[in-house]
Amino acid sequence: MANEAGIRALRANFIREVVPGVTPADPDWLLFGDELDSATYAPEGNIFERRAIGSPDVKGFEIGPEAHEMAIVYSMQRWLVGADPQPNPLDASADGMLRDANGGYLSTHSVLTRQEFATGGTDGNGFRIYSYGTGGFIGVANVSGSPDSGDPTKVELSYNFERARSQLINQMAVSGTLTIVSDDAADTTQSVTIENEGAVASETLALNGTTPVVGAQAFTDVDAIALDLETLGNITITFTTGGLVCAVIEGKTSNNGIEGDFGTPLLGAGSFETPINTVFQTVLNASVSRGGSPVAVNVMGISFQITNNLQQDAVIGTRAMVISPGNRDLKFNATVFSDQASHDDIVAHLEATEADMVWTFTGGATARTVTLTDAALTSPGERSYAKGEATMQRDNEFTAQNIAISDGL
Repeated sequence: MANEAGIRALRANFIREVVPGVTPADPDWLLFGDELDSATYAPEGNIFERRAIGSPDVKGFEIGPEAHEMAIVYSMQRWLVGADPQPNPLDASADGMLRDANGGYLSTHSVLTRQEFATGGTDGNGFRIYSYGTGGFIGVANVSGSPDSGDPTKVELSYNFERARSQLINQMAVSGTLTIVSDDAADTTQSVTIENEGAVASETLALNGTTPVVGAQAFTDVDAIALDLETLGNITITFTTGGLVCAVIEGKTSNNGIEGDFGTPLLGAGSFETPINTVFQTVLNASVSRGGSPVAVNVMGISFQITNNLQQDAVIGTRAMVISPGNRDLKFNATVFSDQASHDDIVAHLEATEADMVWTFTGGATARTVTLTDAALTSPGERSYAKGEATMQRDNEFTAQNIAISDGL
């Protein structure tokens, strides 16, 4: 039996939302990169224990406001921004780095990952597991590189989502139609739309409460199932022949009567991006300067990180929390060693000297830069001599006042 693992086929995509929290219709899903290191989804249901006088034990449980986190790590290919005028985010990470004129986000993201299994499932022909989040704010964006790893420059994104769900869709062994049914008789005003891979085949069926509704479209696979409106009951989609379960969409009743699920997003006339197929960025051909001069004679590793200090607030009427961006922290880190760097850095730190930190990327057709402006050395690496060491390597952290990204065009 195949288990969930990093060696299984995995698809991970994002799209910028025009309306925060809403995946655009006919979405053109973008890749983070051609090569991912990891994709993580961590839900938090804030399950509360009920206790009462008269017993030392838990009396029951209640669901609370939801918090959803995803983390994506990938090798950097796409440049951060497109052509001027800026801001014009291109890579997913740029939406977590730049702000609009009001200090808000340029775009929230919908994110969809899918792991595919060729065997198992109810009909023995495999299944697909999806993580789907909407209203995604990038809480932390980190870009890093180390010359001794041999790896390309890495981008790490930490998301917070207003809403996210896991969905499992079993695949049929032979082509056939699908049947839908609710376990609540009141579900008669909603419709279920089903698509196969690439939305080549699709069908929309109207629910009729607890009376099964049989489709006419034959499917060889199923890649998306979506409700147009939430339901009270759970919606079960089965293979008409044999009656085995294809998928289940949870209704409001299963969620304490608060909110029902909607399934997975439809592709419609949209698309999934083909491989980017451009060179990977690497620090071996990069440079980093401070105030126009090299940050040190020897630089072993560099990174910059933008932290948006997101605030999540629970509100009545929904399990989704309202997410608001807070102060933006701009940090630049460099691991260095040289003959007198510790002296120079201590002086710069104690005097709070401000200077631009510039990372020049030379992968691709032209050099491009990320500048963290007016940065002070807020945490100098300690001067520490130890027996046996050939070099004294120190980790310096700079805090900047703004960020500028060249379009490189």
